[in-house]
Amino acid sequence: MMKRMGIIFLAMAAVGLMAGNALAGGMMAGHGEKPYYVSGGISYNLENFEISGLDPDYDNTWGLALAAGMCVAPHLSVEFDFDWLDDFEADDLILVGDDLVRVRSDVGIATYLVTAKVSPMAEPGTFDFYGLAGMGWMDGDADFVVTGVRTLGLGDTGGDFAAKVGAGAEYWPGLPVGFGLELAYVFGFGDMDEIQYTQLTGKAIYRF
Repeated sequence: MMKRMGIIFLAMAAVGLMAGNALAGGMMAGHGEKPYYVSGGISYNLENFEISGLDPDYDNTWGLALAAGMCVAPHLSVEFDFDWLDDFEADDLILVGDDLVRVRSDVGIATYLVTAKVSPMAEPGTFDFYGLAGMGWMDGDADFVVTGVRTLGLGDTGGDFAAKVGAGAEYWPGLPVGFGLELAYVFGFGDMDEIQYTQLTGKAIYRF
């Protein structure tokens, strides 16, 4: 928990410092005439779960990513992100005491985050790089079926706060359409603190 809070603090500090420098610079954003944008894409998610007790080996999964945002100041954008992930699935044999049990599980995740992105806001027709940090809410549902001497089924649904830190790059062949690639680490708190994953997202962006 303290490690995650440290990561968030450093990421927020870095984004804040970059934003301060960007605002102090006073340069107009290259996309200033089209400050609003929407994006959609597909993500690939590598699980880094830390589930207590039975901890099967989950497969990675894909997801859908939607966002809407605006450039609120030179080099600084704020957006709302919605991510839906297909189930992380596991089918594993685990030794519990002297018994070998089969654990089948699937975990579904959805996140709703407000994210700050700081970048040089390159002119249209160029590459643009940015750092990001966001916080919001994570919903999840999990099902477990444990088969050993007898079969036991378990299910759980819940939600709690979550955060995301990362970086990305965008290519603008010309307004209003661009393309982006983003790498982020997403993790939950409280009831969702066992859920964390690395997310790679490819997306198309439209500015207006």
